[in-house]
Amino acid sequence: MKLSTKLLLAIAGLSVPAFGIVAILEYQQAKNDVALRLRDEARTMHALLMATREVYHDQFRASGLPVTEQTLGFLPAHALGRISGSFHEWETRGLTFNQVSDRPRNPENMADPAESEAIGYFREHPEAEDRLASITDASGEQFLHYARPIRVDNSCLECHGQEAKAPPAVRARYDEGYNYRSGDLHGILSIKLPAAMIEAQVSGQLEKSLIAHLAGLALICLGLHWLLRKLIIQRLKPLDKTVAAIAAGDGRVPVPLAGSDEIASVFRALEAMQAAIAAREKLLRQSKERFRQLSTRFQVLFDAIPNPLRLISPEFRILWANRAAVSATGLDISELTGRLCYQVIQGRSRPCEGCQMVKCLASGGTETSLVQDRQDRTWRIQSTPVGDEVGGEVGVIEWGQDITEELKLETESRRTAQLASLGELAAGIAHEIDNPLTGIVNHARLLSSGLDQEGREREIVRCIIKESERIAVIVRNLLSFAGQRKESPATVCLQELLTETLALVEAHLRRDGIHLTVDMPPSLPHITAFKQQLQQVVLNLLSNARDALNQKKFTDPMEKILEIRGEWFGSDGRPWVRLVFHDRGAGIPEDLLDRVLIPFFTTKPPELGPGLGLSISHGIIREHGGRLRIESVEGAFTEVRMELPVTPPEREHP
Repeated sequence: MKLSTKLLLAIAGLSVPAFGIVAILEYQQAKNDVALRLRDEARTMHALLMATREVYHDQFRASGLPVTEQTLGFLPAHALGRISGSFHEWETRGLTFNQVSDRPRNPENMADPAESEAIGYFREHPEAEDRLASITDASGEQFLHYARPIRVDNSCLECHGQEAKAPPAVRARYDEGYNYRSGDLHGILSIKLPAAMIEAQVSGQLEKSLIAHLAGLALICLGLHWLLRKLIIQRLKPLDKTVAAIAAGDGRVPVPLAGSDEIASVFRALEAMQAAIAAREKLLRQSKERFRQLSTRFQVLFDAIPNPLRLISPEFRILWANRAAVSATGLDISELTGRLCYQVIQGRSRPCEGCQMVKCLASGGTETSLVQDRQDRTWRIQSTPVGDEVGGEVGVIEWGQDITEELKLETESRRTAQLASLGELAAGIAHEIDNPLTGIVNHARLLSSGLDQEGREREIVRCIIKESERIAVIVRNLLSFAGQRKESPATVCLQELLTETLALVEAHLRRDGIHLTVDMPPSLPHITAFKQQLQQVVLNLLSNARDALNQKKFTDPMEKILEIRGEWFGSDGRPWVRLVFHDRGAGIPEDLLDRVLIPFFTTKPPELGPGLGLSISHGIIREHGGRLRIESVEGAFTEVRMELPVTPPEREHP
């Protein structure tokens, strides 16, 4: 396609929408102009009718004629209805008028639905002088409806005031239309203008305007086409041969063009470019060969490194990666290069919060951190800024080391040491508390046997026995939770598990003013699981909920609520159970929500833990074939859903 054709098409492409916009604006303006003109005509018509009505009404009253059955029709209010019926014989455009009411004396003055709507409008807006609206009648024909309120004045009260004072001829003829007061809305003067008449006037006005615009556009296009051919196209024709020769690799073709304008300057610059291209092509071939050799050597060297290496631009795009980095993502090198690092590695739609690469570029030094990828592997990432020959920043070179297994070993070692210490403490507690507790219970029972069944002393002894037995249950649960013995999967009742775990922390919850609600349906199915491990998860979730509630300042202490409920559902063709912990505490910021399961990451103060509880709980639930889902809104709530299949997949016993 020729340049002139492209430019004309571009002009036409820009002109058509502009012309369309102008046409729409012209149409709206024409429509508004016609509507305003017709509204003015309607107002003039209203003024003429009302003036005629008032003059004839005053003339009738001044004549002294009595209001009888024969003279009733001379009243302007009655005569106006007959005039509106004959109006169409003189008005050929379809315009009609009538005075109507929603409670008329004559059926021909009954308001239709559109007129009734206008009457309702004037009752709601007594200050309104008139109303103009588009309507559609029962036959589907559209009109522009002009309505003007007719209000009762003192001269109307003779016939429309109290019925007893109305002329006998009026009372004999009409049973309705009485008891009006001065200023009441009696009805409206309704003038209907057919939409077809309005559209015809608008179309005529718009047609003239569009023809003028089209003629102007055509003249502009013809003038631009002539100037384009004369000043540009014909002068650029010699360029074809020169450009074709340069594209074919021949830089010796002369550029025959004289002159001193911009186009001549372009051709002279083209001649200089031909010489520069020839010289640089030789240097480029030499540099390309040297670069190919160096690139091959370095690629072989970096591919031999077992740890991932990536070069990332300041715009977060992966510029280069070694074989280990490509394997870690599961993509081909062609799919990896040029992709955004946070999309490939973390599966995010925006850069990571506290991005290490940004810190590295800002500090100009090496930064190290732990990162978890989408496969739940933990990497130690070391980032170092790299620059070009003139000191500009090219990007960051990242070196990664998979430390997932190392962290697992550290976590298990720490957990084993903690549980061993807890086991020793629990054994000591059992030894120190159990024997005296047994003596307390036995002596209390001896005291109880010698007391009256209904006495106050007997009730006190019962309370001693009850509270002592509750202490014994807490000690047994603590020993069970801290036990390090080999455990096999067994049938677990989640309601009993929750009750036993709550016995360990319920006193702390009451002391902190936390209101606990528990809803565990009796029909909740039992599951096959490792009870001690699930108890550890439940205890951690209770502890997290307690900390979140204590971190938030409540104006109403009754809102400090922890809700626990049990549910069962179906998934993957199997029955599942769900334990939901919903606290109305401080919540988790949205940008940190996807990191709470990472080991050593915590939103709590350092003295409340190292940030391993949720990551360990997540691992336990995952080993049971389940899921740990977290939903939170900062400052409002946190809801953790522990979902477990009734029958978990096979795994090794701990």
